[in-house]
Amino acid sequence: MNRNSQSLRSLSAILMTLALVAGCVSTETANVGETHWHCEDNVKLTANKASRSGVVTFGGTKYDTIFVVRGLENTWLWGPRNQYQIVMGVSEYGHVRYYDFSRSKPGEKIKPSSVFACYWTG
Repeated sequence: MNRNSQSLRSLSAILMTLALVAGCVSTETANVGETHWHCEDNVKLTANKASRSGVVTFGGTKYDTIFVVRGLENTWLWGPRNQYQIVMGVSEYGHVRYYDFSRSKPGEKIKPSSVFACYWTG
């Protein structure tokens, strides 16, 4: 194994360890399987990395989503006609930011509409 390959594997292991310590991903999410987060204001997030699918629940209303991992952030995307106008992302600190792009202009930067404290439940 060459030095670059070893360095990349070491970096990958360090990043995964940091993410696990921060509580934003589980070993299930890192490999395959379903994982869950519970947030304040009765918000629940479910993700399946293998199928790239997820569910976001606000109170009793469920939304089927696309689930992706962007760096250390777990992200749920959904909206009409697959335009992904709504985005929720769990940061490495366990904060979920809710963005609604449905009324924004292309390229416009917006602030999150809401921020929720969340914890990973498995």
